[in-house]
Amino acid sequence: MAGHMRKRGTNSWQLLVHIGADDTGRRRYASKTVRSTKRHAEIALAEFVTESAKGELVATGPISVESVVRAWLTAKAPRLAASTVVRYEVAIKQIGPSDRLDVGGATAHPRHRRLLR
Repeated sequence: MAGHMRKRGTNSWQLLVHIGADDTGRRRYASKTVRSTKRHAEIALAEFVTESAKGELVATGPISVESVVRAWLTAKAPRLAASTVVRYEVAIKQIGPSDRLDVGGATAHPRHRRLLR
């Protein structure tokens, strides 16, 4: 997988890596900003491409806010009081499935991507 970088300002570089296609077939990219010299940005790009090649960055399509919050609540529920879980469930119902949030797997921390599967 190839990546590229572009200068954004004085000692600021944007790194882009193609991470595949999402569920709808659209090409997805992961981006990262590095504020350092060009040489350090090149090294960071190599690490970013390696991270992508290992499969640590995953292309996903838009997901609902409700599904993210439900995944979080499922993971958190064992450590919460029963009344708190009930109140959170009521709040989740008010969010509704129509609220969409485009969160690419590339921006999610591995710990959080695990919850979104």
